[in-house]
Amino acid sequence: MLSLAAAADPLKVVSLQWNQPQGKDGDKLSGQVTLNAPAPAGGVNLVLEPTFNLELPITVKVPAGQTGVQFPLKIVDDRFFHRDREARTTLTIVLEGQEYEFPGPVIDEPAD
Repeated sequence: MLSLAAAADPLKVVSLQWNQPQGKDGDKLSGQVTLNAPAPAGGVNLVLEPTFNLELPITVKVPAGQTGVQFPLKIVDDRFFHRDREARTTLTIVLEGQEYEFPGPVIDEPAD
């Protein structure tokens, strides 16, 4: 009798959390990405695609056996895009061709 193991659920990004939800130009924050299961042998690379105002690594690696990774982020000033007192940002995380979009930190704008 031939027995086939059930395919494991595909690896997914399940959350993105910030060490603080709001900041201003020049602030250095950190993000924590969490997966639905531990990364396989060799780890897994995540591609980070931010909107304007965020400076962060292009890729981060979740080490083998881990379910998450932290990464640094810096808020940068780009006044061309600012139309009100707060700028809302997003961060798209790409894992094995699948895109996951999360809200980024809210950026406080100085009064003109």
